Amino acid sequence: MPPDDENDIPPPPDDDAPVPARVPVAVERPPAGPRAPRMSGIERVGEAVVRQVLGATFVREEPYTPPTRFN
Repeated sequence: MPPDDENDIPPPPDDDAPVPARVPVAVERPPAGPRAPRMSGIERVGEAVVRQVLGATFVREEPYTPPTRFN
């Protein structure tokens, strides 16, 4: 709390005073969003899951030619 007046100076801290013990603070976390049920107990992550969730279908495969430093 700030002083009410510019001339009100709080007393200096007492170095001999006992330090209060730290009490753990409970943090409330929001509930997790809905998850798809696991069929085999293996958690799937990555591109395959995104394709499945979005309902993507395979169109074609294109070859990848890495760029050279001379192009």
